Amino acid sequence: MAKNLTSTLITKEDKVLNYRSDAKIQSPVTGEIYKLQIDRKFRKTKIMELTSELLVKIQDAKQKGINMEAIFIPYVMLLIVKHFTSIGNDMPADVTKQIGLLNKLIDLELLNPILMSFEDGEVESVYEAVTETLDKIEEDAKALNDRLAAIEMQMEYDRITSEGNEPEDE
Repeated sequence: MAKNLTSTLITKEDKVLNYRSDAKIQSPVTGEIYKLQIDRKFRKTKIMELTSELLVKIQDAKQKGINMEAIFIPYVMLLIVKHFTSIGNDMPADVTKQIGLLNKLIDLELLNPILMSFEDGEVESVYEAVTETLDKIEEDAKALNDRLAAIEMQMEYDRITSEGNEPEDE
């Protein structure tokens, strides 16, 4: 039998998304075993926060002369670690320091074991959301550029016709 959907039931259902579990990873470099907490289910709102932070950090990096294109995918992986593990609790906010931490995670061969500890499909859902957002931004930028070009042509036409000159047909 179906239940009536109420705000109380929504709140109760939402608690399922707060579930974190313990994960253990072993460093292939040092042999040390580490534990961390990971989100079992990625919240859509957290994915949106990650995507927003990514866009801001891309701009921050650009202003600091850092080429994010070269490290884009690993950087997204770092943001996944930040937003969906207990490591994010003490992750630096500065993009330069984040990249330094990313490099350490890669050099110590810890990044992939952390990502492999997530439920199937969760990491992919982040990449799909990021790709969708970036595609939409690119599409919007193209539409804006097309609109600006049309306005510029109209302004040029108006300027020419206001001077009493008709544009020549080419």
